[in-house]
Amino acid sequence: MAFDPISAKAAGEIADVLNSALQPPSKEIGNYIADKIRYLRYVSLLKIVKKAEKKAKAEGLVLKMPPIKFFLPFSEAASLEEQIDEDLSLQEAWSNLLVDACTKVDARHLLYLRILREITANEIIYLTRMVTGSRGRKETAAGFWWHHHDCTVFDRDAIFGFLRNVDPEGNADDLPLFILEHLEQPGLIFHSIGLTRGQPYLDMQDVSTFYEGADYLRWEPTVDVLAALNLVRQFRYEDVPLQKDNSYMVNANGCVLTNLGIDFFDVCSGSTDRKNPLVK
Repeated sequence: MAFDPISAKAAGEIADVLNSALQPPSKEIGNYIADKIRYLRYVSLLKIVKKAEKKAKAEGLVLKMPPIKFFLPFSEAASLEEQIDEDLSLQEAWSNLLVDACTKVDARHLLYLRILREITANEIIYLTRMVTGSRGRKETAAGFWWHHHDCTVFDRDAIFGFLRNVDPEGNADDLPLFILEHLEQPGLIFHSIGLTRGQPYLDMQDVSTFYEGADYLRWEPTVDVLAALNLVRQFRYEDVPLQKDNSYMVNANGCVLTNLGIDFFDVCSGSTDRKNPLVK
């Protein structure tokens, strides 16, 4: 795909700004900026295509040219990504999307292309964390699931019902961790869990809190982006009284993958079975 170079005048103006703002200054940037921009975009796209080819060979697949309606905007958008040294970088996500699009025709690929254009590596990292970084204990979790595909069945009513039935007897300081171990599973992550005692807004006192603190605050904008794209659904429960002792109340918030988020993650992480699209 060809890209029109910018004008010499514009290149010179950009070079002047960059030379004054960045260190070390580059005297040659004004002469080569247009070719450099085109070269970097070419290199990024080439890396993505080579990654896709390598993945396909490893899976015994043959990459077929996807529909032009997909491939032209894909080439334009994917070429803008830079190399990011993460387990699942944006370049990895683009290459996995290309493999999927080259092995089966699906209208969702156009949607996922648009989503990838809207996100950064942070969103990919957080989705991966939701799926692989669960802190729940599967052997004790109530109604647990083995795979993130099942997370959406554990809806708001299920979470509320579990919180209502928590037994405050014993060491109340352990309750937030107990809730976390029983509810957090692949595809569902908690941001904070707190236990209070007393009447709300009157004599309510914090008893125990499990909170990611600065770690979650760092990711809060990322979660908002994922929610805006309908990849995750945020939930919040405030002052939920416990049935066995309603002087105790639970506060909890977090997010769970949507069906769209599940499929997007699978395609862009390469975890789908491309030989049999019905199997995940």
